[in-house]
Parts: sequence; structure tokens; C-alpha cells
Amino acid sequence: NALFINHKSNRSFGDYKSIDIWWSGWGNNLSFAITILRHLTSSANWKDARIRLLAIASESGLDEKLYNMINKIVDDFRLTMDIKVVDNSVDKLPVNEIIWRESVNTCLTVLGISAKKQEQIENTYEFTNKIIEKLGSTLLISASDDFEEFNLVAEIQPGKKLSSIQEKLELPELKYTDYPIINEEIKRIDSEWLSKLDLTFDKTFRPYFSANKNIVEKLNDLAQRVLNTLAKIENQENKHRKNRIWARAKNDFYFQLTAIINEYSDKGLKALETQLSEGISWYLTEVDKAVDSANKKLEVQFARNEFKIKKADHFGLKVLKLRKRFLAPFSKKPVSLKHNYRKILTFYLKENAFRKLHEFLIQFNKMGQGFIASIRDAVLLVENELEGLQKSILAPQFPAEKMDALKQAVVIRLDELDKENSQNEISSNNWLLQEFRKNLQLLCTDLTKINANKVVGRKRRSKKFYQNLKAESLLFPESWMQNKMLYSNLIKLDLQVFSLQFRLQEELKGFILHLNQKIESGLFLKIRKFVADIKLVTSPNELPDLQLESNFSATK
Repeated sequence: NALFINHKSNRSFGDYKSIDIWWSGWGNNLSFAITILRHLTSSANWKDARIRLLAIASESGLDEKLYNMINKIVDDFRLTMDIKVVDNSVDKLPVNEIIWRESVNTCLTVLGISAKKQEQIENTYEFTNKIIEKLGSTLLISASDDFEEFNLVAEIQPGKKLSSIQEKLELPELKYTDYPIINEEIKRIDSEWLSKLDLTFDKTFRPYFSANKNIVEKLNDLAQRVLNTLAKIENQENKHRKNRIWARAKNDFYFQLTAIINEYSDKGLKALETQLSEGISWYLTEVDKAVDSANKKLEVQFARNEFKIKKADHFGLKVLKLRKRFLAPFSKKPVSLKHNYRKILTFYLKENAFRKLHEFLIQFNKMGQGFIASIRDAVLLVENELEGLQKSILAPQFPAEKMDALKQAVVIRLDELDKENSQNEISSNNWLLQEFRKNLQLLCTDLTKINANKVVGRKRRSKKFYQNLKAESLLFPESWMQNKMLYSNLIKLDLQVFSLQFRLQEELKGFILHLNQKIESGLFLKIRKFVADIKLVTSPNELPDLQLESNFSATK
């Protein structure tokens, strides 16, 4: 987690009476902000502050829906605050102007910084500086994955995604430079690495989506078998036979589903872990080899007008330009500069690859958790629907409409699950390729700068940071499998509980039936005979004994 305070000394925190939180409608920052404010408002200074949560609705008709959804989230957190959704569907004002208008007099404004892509860092910095210049003291926050994530944009507009992970789109087109040597290098890297990324996805991640598709198909087949078995009840009139068909269908459901989940967890997950481990290791090895085999230097012939001093140039760049111009003051020939090419590639092709892979694996893990959770939801759906159907399916009138509704619900749910898996497969592959192409464009742009070595050096983080990312990626398959095993064990536990409950119910039914038969044959039958014998008695001395089995007490 990261927090930055921009304290305005001329205003400080005013009278400590107002706090504004601005939220985009998605991400982890809202839950992080609320956690911070719980601590802040417990202090003497801020205990009476009025808190407002503000969001912007950029499209018509979304403001009320967005308000209701935010209100529900706030209720769950149990923190008193006002909610305001600004309708920007008509005016289409810039975000910074809306924030200025609403929060210019606020004592403390809380703004979230999302996990921006590499190419957006400079823009984010400029945009944030622009916003806070007209505000009072501002708290800038960036939450880790430990905090709860919300995505109201996807819920309000299901077809709209916040990331570039959507349909199979065309890759961003590369914008080439005026320098042939740079263009040649960029084209070579692009062609080589798009193929390697496709191969990486095919051998590392695609088997997982194939396994998911296979399990959905098996669930679909099982559901159809169970429903077909239940349909046979329609032609039965005998209640006992109906009950036997019902019991057979339920037992088949539990037994076959347990077998499917066992196969997935005992065999499938282990094989997928191996493929993940081998694929990630292969990719990281290829990254190392590509950088190690690159030329150490790249000589670029820069036009002389690139060395004109500009007002925005920092001191070091001005010195570089003056030095190069001084060496040949009257020449009109291009100026030759050598970039530390291998070092630049180390950042863009190696260190950024570690960062992007790590980011992808986090999303891949969440995707997997979502899929297993959806499988569990589908199992619970079938179980609940079957339980609700039991009484009516054993009634004299067969509930054909209810059976059709159940069949439709199961088909729709499994179809949604299959589509979700296919969409995740397409979008995951596409995300890797898009992020690579964006990163390559940044490399291309930086190589056109005469101080490229310095520019890239300022972007780099510590060597240990990238080593940790690489190490975590290599350890990912094991933790991924353990996580999936946990979720699959939850499903198996559900099935064991359902199966046990059903067996106990059937045993109880059998016991009650047997008990009734025993009472009928061992007690009521003899009592009826005893009563009939009494009616034939003419003298009290002739009263018969009532002889019962040892299970029942004997009396006269």
C-alpha cells in the first residue's frame, strides 16, 4: 500500500470538518480509503468531520444505478458518509474540473491512484499534479491486492471492461521512427517475441482453459443423465418405484460428480502445475537469452536539430547537447551517438517482462478462483433445485413444467460457465500480446532520445525488486495448485455433506417404514384379534391373554 500526503501549508487541514473521497467505481482503493478514514475519524481533530463519497457517471441514466450500488457497499462497511454521483453525461466536463468544483473548499480530499500501465506513468503524474494544484490538502492512495476489490463499471455495463482484456482485438500498431536502424531492431524484436509469446501461452496457460472446458462438458453430460433419469418418474404410478428412481438419480449425481472433481484435483491439477512450471521457466530463460545475446551498443545517427537546447531541458541534457554541438560547431552532418543498448533492453525486454508476467499471474490466479467458485455455485444450484423438486416429483401429478425449468436453468448456467472460460482464454492471450506491443512502443520511443541511457535509468527500480518478481513467478505454480486444491476440496466437502444427508434421509425413511410394518404386524394385528376374541367371551374368567413380542410390553 502507498500513501502520499500533499499538505498545503497555507490552508493546512482547515477546520477538520470535511473529507471528500473520489472513487472511479472500480479497484481496491475504496476499501483502503475507508480503512484509513476509520482510523482518522477516531482522532479528536477529525471525529466530527462530514465525509462524502463522490463518483462521476459519464453516461446517461447511470447516476441513480451507480448511487444505489455505492450505497450498498457503504452500508456493508458501516461508516457514515454522504454519497454524491455527479452526472457528467451532458456537460462532458474534464474530470479535474469536476473535482475542483466539488472539493475546492474541502479540508482533506482523498484521491486513488490506480495501478497504471508503464506507458501511463508520466501522464498520471502530470494529471495528478494538475488536480491537486487547486485543492486543499490531498491524500493520494494506492491499495494492494489485500484490500477488497469492487468493479461497479462491469456490473452496470456488463459488456464494458476496464482493462484491455476484452475481445480478440487488433494489436496496437507500432509507430516507427525516422531512424532506420531503430526501426529494424523494433521489427526484429516484434516478430521474434510475438511468436514466443504465442508459444508460451500455448504450452503454459492454454492447457488450463482446455481442462476447464473439459470439466464443463462432463458436468453438462452428468446433468443431462440425472435429468433423463428423473424424467422416467413420469411413467410410474407406484410411489415406491418413483422413490427408487429418485434415489438412483441423486446417488448417481453425487457419485459421478465426486469422481469428476477427484479426477480434476488428483490428476488434472498436478499435470497443470507441471505445465505451468515448465512454461514459466522456459519463458524466463528465453528472456535472459535474448538480452544476453543482444549487441552492447546501438549507434544512431541523430539529426543536428535534435541538439537544439529547449527551455524544458534539464541541466544534464543541456550539457550533452552543448558538448556535441561544440565538437563540430559548423558541420551539418548527423551526430553519431551510441546507446547502451543491452542495458536498455535489460529494462524493456527483461525487467518489464518480469513485471508484466507477475501482473498476469496475479490476474490468472484470480481468474482460476472465479472459475472454481462458479463450478461450486453450479453444483449448489443443482442440489437446491433437486431438493425443491423432490416433493412435487413424487406427487401423483408429474411436474413437467418444473422439470423443464430446472433443465433450462442448468443448461444456461453451464453455458455461461463455458463462455466465461472461453472469454478468459481469449482475453488472457490478447492481454499478453497487447502489453508486449505497448512496451515495445515505449522502447522504440526512448531509443529516439539522445539521452536514452539516462531516461531509461530513471525508470528502473532496484535490481532486487525485479529479482523478487522473477522468484515469485517461478514459485507461482505450486501456490496456484494449492489454492485450486483448496477450492476443489470445498466442493468435495459439499458433496460429502449432501450425500451423507441424503443417505441419512433414506435410512430414516426405511427405518420408519420398517417400524410401521413391525407395529402393524406385531401390535395392531394382535390387538385387533384380541378385541375380536373379547367380543366372543361370555364370562370374565374366559378373557384371553394379549401375547406380544418381546419388543412390546405384555399385558392382560
